[in-house]
Amino acid sequence: FHKHLFTQPRVCLRLCGEGDRSGRGLPAEMVFAVFGRGKDTMLRLHKHAVLLLVCALAALIPNQAARACDVPVFRYALERWPADEYVVCIFHDAPLTPEQEAAAGALRSGAAGSGGRANLRVEVVDVTGDVPEEYLPLRESAGNMALPCIALRQPRTVRYNRAVWTAPLSGETVRHVLDSPARRAVSGRIIAGDAAVWVLVECGDRELDKAAADSLGAVLDDLKRHPLLTRGRTAGADSGRAAFSLVRLTRNDAAEPVLRALLAHVEPDLGEYGDLPMAFPVYGRGRALYALIGAGITGANVRKACRFVTGDCSCEVKDLNPGVDLLISADWERGIGESWVAAAEKPALAGLPVIPETGTLPGEREEFAPSAATDTVPPSESAAQPDTAALPETAVGEPLPPGEPVKASLPLGGVIMLSFVAVAVVVAILTIRLWAAERKP
Repeated sequence: FHKHLFTQPRVCLRLCGEGDRSGRGLPAEMVFAVFGRGKDTMLRLHKHAVLLLVCALAALIPNQAARACDVPVFRYALERWPADEYVVCIFHDAPLTPEQEAAAGALRSGAAGSGGRANLRVEVVDVTGDVPEEYLPLRESAGNMALPCIALRQPRTVRYNRAVWTAPLSGETVRHVLDSPARRAVSGRIIAGDAAVWVLVECGDRELDKAAADSLGAVLDDLKRHPLLTRGRTAGADSGRAAFSLVRLTRNDAAEPVLRALLAHVEPDLGEYGDLPMAFPVYGRGRALYALIGAGITGANVRKACRFVTGDCSCEVKDLNPGVDLLISADWERGIGESWVAAAEKPALAGLPVIPETGTLPGEREEFAPSAATDTVPPSESAAQPDTAALPETAVGEPLPPGEPVKASLPLGGVIMLSFVAVAVVVAILTIRLWAAERKP
């Protein structure tokens, strides 16, 4: 570990910035363990001093990522992870008829980049000419299907360049691509506040489907009676309680061919389990986490997935989190409302006095009155001012009584870290002086 730490500076900085879930950096015992080793050479001692200084500064610098960890995964995903873009290719070898042009136009207008809400991009490819190399796998996926046809490809982040669904170009198939009842139900419940929506894809075997539905439903019913608690702010009367719901998808539902195809490609090998029911937790902006299959749809596995989406968001980089975005047409911004992430990113100022809106401390005499012509606050705005005295002490500190002097206090963690920096600086200075003395003839 010691050798790897100094030969991989990026690893060192990542450890210093993400040492534990609270973002406070490397544990003290780890730093002192590293610092205590290799003191036989001045070079290593100098490296230890530099590392100690870097760790201290990294812990003192306001870390926006650490504060965002107070936000649950499902909420951070809804606010900060835009849905990945699908590609729909329209292959043709002759001019489109008016009906086909209308279908292609509806597909374009439904795309998010053209004023719609679906996370897709439309490409029209004439196969009589040179087909771009990027779309050759999609053309091969269509096989001998009559042209014009459409081929749907997953986002680039999935790295699967073949089509997940193909169909002739028509108004009906375009409607299947853009929307469906089950996808509307999923997006509507997430926008309404659900942490995740479980989609159960039935296999057609009544006994297996019933066993899967009963197992999944029992856990979700229990979570309604004993909900998982979440950190950060939540909306509505059930503040702090995560909600989950279930959408069932039958095997032969004629309205859901696209959704079944999308879910079948969330993982590369799901096609091998088409004879078993599958359950997918969907959260954020339509992101399917992974599949639970057949006998794997157990209470323990369902709870594990629910705990993941309600747990602290330890990694804000979307592509480093499990899951694949589905193609859904929804107004996700409507479901955000007041931002939890922005609230978590505001640093809490512990130990500081409450300063009223007038700009004077409690007990101070206001020197300047506002001008009646320009600075008077209307009664409606004045009534809307928050009552700082009613706020909890942990949020803004206890208001000072009139005439009491202002006393600034420094948290214990700040004192420890400042001492840490001071020790690091002293060690660095001594190391440099000893190194310079050794070099003298």
